[in-house]
Amino acid sequence: MPSPTSTIQRRDLGDTVSEYALARSRDSFAGLRMMPTFSTPLQSGNYPIIPVEQMLKPRDVKRSARGGYNRGDWSFEQGNYACIEYGWEEVVDDSLAANYRTYFDAEVVSAQIASDVILREQEKRIQEVADEETANAVSNKWSSASNATPRKDVTTGIKSLVDETGLMPNLFVITWNTFQNLLKTTEVLDATKYTNPLTMNGFEAQKQLVATYLGVPEVVVTNAVQNANKEGSSSGFTASDIWNDAYGYLLVNNAGSLESGPSWGRTMLWTDDSPNILNVESYREEAVRGSVIRVRQNVDEKVLNSSCMYRLTNLA
Repeated sequence: MPSPTSTIQRRDLGDTVSEYALARSRDSFAGLRMMPTFSTPLQSGNYPIIPVEQMLKPRDVKRSARGGYNRGDWSFEQGNYACIEYGWEEVVDDSLAANYRTYFDAEVVSAQIASDVILREQEKRIQEVADEETANAVSNKWSSASNATPRKDVTTGIKSLVDETGLMPNLFVITWNTFQNLLKTTEVLDATKYTNPLTMNGFEAQKQLVATYLGVPEVVVTNAVQNANKEGSSSGFTASDIWNDAYGYLLVNNAGSLESGPSWGRTMLWTDDSPNILNVESYREEAVRGSVIRVRQNVDEKVLNSSCMYRLTNLA
């Protein structure tokens, strides 16, 4: 039997937590879509950056008869990262776990609660980083249904990204409230009313139709909230959005290797210490006569290339 100070890796809870994290990224969180994970065996270090001008500059590839082939040379720059450990613990009291075991598994619920704490704080960190990027204000708010020009606004952003990187964006991230405003704009309603009325479609179909109309591969809608009241407050729960309704984010985001192409950002994950984006552990604590469930990660949310984001503002 483990001693009170022994920490056990909980792979049984880890599978549940992984499913929970995936569900969160699908239904309300956008952070890990904007900064996909990149596994690294080092806690800190350097990574290669191939400048876009190196990849896209014109070359003379024509070969003359009996002549050799033209050759090129290229260079790369370096960026650096330093992962930080984040974690949260929940206590599973023996008596409470036994008393309510017919209703729920206290360890599973505790692992999910701790995971949500970690994911929500990570979402806030990525939001703060994203909102430091250059603001590009649209002329007419999207909350003004009759005056909004969303296609023009997004097309302007796409052109800016192509001019900067040579690449089209693959993600457009907005909040749920802004997405609802977008659906109500005269421009979008007029564009779809005869072919595929938006009001007659489900949420996923609406997102695809809007993505097609705006000219982007995918629209990601975030609805991540936090409690506006501090811990210990008697006010209960007051929802406060993590992401700002006034902002939208066009992204060039490559989820492959760091050197394979330009990308706005990645979540550097130190796998020797933190094999997964969420790691579940437990240990016994007799002082409280219970088990402690810990969820932790060791990451650095890193901007690789600011030119790969076009941040729209003044949407609401």
